[in-house]
Amino acid sequence: MGVELKGPAALSSDGYWPVEESLAELAQLARTAGLVVVGQAVQRLEHPHPATFIGPGKVREVGERVAETAADVVIFDDELSPRHQRELEMVLGEEIKLLDRTALILDIFAQHANTRGPGPTWRGRQVDGPAGLLAALACAVLARRNWRLTGG
Repeated sequence: MGVELKGPAALSSDGYWPVEESLAELAQLARTAGLVVVGQAVQRLEHPHPATFIGPGKVREVGERVAETAADVVIFDDELSPRHQRELEMVLGEEIKLLDRTALILDIFAQHANTRGPGPTWRGRQVDGPAGLLAALACAVLARRNWRLTGG
């Protein structure tokens, strides 16, 4: 799910980075994470909707697409606040996993992190070497995000 805000957008080296290019990269990241991309949506807004980041009509459209395709993950190209995630979960259903680009990238790092031999652990995970530290960081960030979403 991509949102193109009117005004300054994400910049590439040669000017504005079109939302379509950003979504193409996001789709590749999703495939790297082992997901199957079944669709994409774009909304152009003056500013993000305070409750759901995207407008109510687009939320309904995404919900319909999720139901049609039996998708279990929705990925946003932009960072979602805890409120956005909570409100979207209430509409789309708590069984739908909501990710933003940052969470997806952290998930990819966690999946591909490799460690060797015994070493320090964090919550039962090895944190030996850079790969272990990346995996622990991904877990810590996602745990903090989930903690914030549950009102902690």
